[in-house]
Amino acid sequence: MASGCGDEEGTTEGVSWRLIGPASELSKKRCRLMYSSLGRDSDVCLFCVKGEFFAMDARCSHSGGPLCEGDIEEADGVLQVFCPWHDYDFDLRTGKSEKIDNLSPAASSFSPRTVSALIAMHSGRYQVDCLKRT
Repeated sequence: MASGCGDEEGTTEGVSWRLIGPASELSKKRCRLMYSSLGRDSDVCLFCVKGEFFAMDARCSHSGGPLCEGDIEEADGVLQVFCPWHDYDFDLRTGKSEKIDNLSPAASSFSPRTVSALIAMHSGRYQVDCLKRT
């Protein structure tokens, strides 16, 4: 399940791209953990669901649970990953969570943030944006 960012990298328009591999290899697993050289807080999960790729922070923004270990479900056309620790849901396309968005500020001990990352294909190989944004 674990993998690392490739050696090839570059920066384009404020995006720090890292080569992560060919689509044919990456599609063999439903989720891969991509370790970042920037540290654990910048690790990325790469999901492959029905031939489509999604990338987001590897840790749940609620309590840091491992999203790569979460269940993936589709409801009303929305693909979501559920954190295995507290069942927080994250839209694979946007990174947003209805549970986090619906909490009152007083009930929240965390800063809600979008956890989706940018991915792109170039010459049959996928790249992920490894820069952390808030």
